[in-house]
Parts: sequence; structure tokens; C-alpha cells
Amino acid sequence: MKKKILVGIPERLLDQIDLLADYRSQTRSELIREALRTHLERAQSIGAPVTTPPLSLIAGQRKDETALVAAIN
Repeated sequence: MKKKILVGIPERLLDQIDLLADYRSQTRSELIREALRTHLERAQSIGAPVTTPPLSLIAGQRKDETALVAAIN
């Protein structure tokens, strides 16, 4: 399922995004999704915590924040 978010982007950066998206025949959203996916893949390759912790930990985070932090790290 896709969720919509609202992100503030400086005008100059947005202009660059629009130019590249147009050049690649993509929408802004497609280009931004691709860029974020690439960034997360690179971050994961160096060991950054980019996976979602188990839902059971998220649901009980107030009771067990230590377990949530451990799952993320």
C-alpha cells in the first residue's frame, strides 16, 4: 500500500528534480521513490538500520523501549 507524505523541498532542489524527471520521462514521485530506494540500499550495505523492527515491538514500545532500540540497532 502506498502512503502519501508531505515533504518540504527547497525550490532550487525541486527545479533540479523536475528537470531530471522530465529528462528521464518520470514523474517527480517516481524519481524521488527511486532516489530514496537507492539511498536506503546503499545505507543498508554499510550496516545502517534501515529495516523495520517487528510489529510486536512497535506495538509494545511504551512497555519495552529497550527491546525496540535493540531491534533497530
